[in-house]
Amino acid sequence: MDRKAKSKVRTIESLGTNLVDCQEIQGEGWSVWVRGTKQTADPGPVICRHIFGEGLRAKLDDKGHIPADVFWDIDWDAIGEATAKTPQQFKLWISKHASGCFGIGKNMKRWGFWDNDTCPCCRSASEDKTHLMTCPHQGCKDMWESNVAIVEEWMEREDTMPQIQECLIRALRERSATWDFRTDCDAQVIEAAESQSKIGWMNFTEGKFASQWQDLQRQHYRSVCSDKSSKKWARSLAMELLQLTHSQWVYRNSIKHKKD
Repeated sequence: MDRKAKSKVRTIESLGTNLVDCQEIQGEGWSVWVRGTKQTADPGPVICRHIFGEGLRAKLDDKGHIPADVFWDIDWDAIGEATAKTPQQFKLWISKHASGCFGIGKNMKRWGFWDNDTCPCCRSASEDKTHLMTCPHQGCKDMWESNVAIVEEWMEREDTMPQIQECLIRALRERSATWDFRTDCDAQVIEAAESQSKIGWMNFTEGKFASQWQDLQRQHYRSVCSDKSSKKWARSLAMELLQLTHSQWVYRNSIKHKKD
C-alpha cells in the first residue's frame, strides 16, 4: 500500500499539481492543528512547545537574539531530535554556547578569572561568541575549512538539493556573522534564504535553520524519486552544524591550554 501511495504521489506531482502534506480526511472526526500544521502523532509535545515557546520567543526577541517574527520559522523539531540522544555533556555545551554563558574571554574577565578578555588564538581582539566563530587566526580558519568540507561531503552523500547545498556551504565558507544568505542564491531557494538571513548566521551555526530548507529538500527527494527522508536530513543537518561549531571551541581550547 505504501508503494502504491508513493507511486500515486509521484504521478500527481508529474502533472504539476501542488500537493498539501497535511489535509483533512473525510469522516476522520477530531483533528489537532498547531500554527496551521496538522498533528499526525502525539500532539502533547507540540502543544507544550507552542504554549511555552511564546515566552521564549518574547525573551529572545527582547535580548536581540532571534526576531519574534521568525522564531516559529526555525525548525525546532530538527534540533530537538538531533540532540535527544547525545551525551549529557554535549547537551550542556549546547546550552552554554547558545546562551553565551561559557568560558569565553569576555566572560572570564567579567567573572574575575582573567585580567583581560583577549582572544587566546589571535591575541588581537576582545573574545566573545561571535569572535570565536570568526577568529582570523590561521589555525582557526584551517579548522573551520576542514569541517565545512565534512559538512559538504555529508550533503553530497544525502543527495541534498544542489541549490540548497550551494547556498548553505557558501554561507559557511564566508564565515561572516552578518552574511546575507540571499547573496547570489538561486531563485528556487530565495524565500528560505530570506528567512535564514532574518534568523541570522550565528544562529545557523547553532543548528537554528529555517524550516523551509526541509520543505525544499522534501520536494527535491520527491522529484528525483528518492525514498530518503527530509526529516532525517534536517535532523542530521542540525547535528552537522553543531559539531562544526563545537570543533571551533575545542580547537580554541587546545591553543589556550597549549600556551598555558
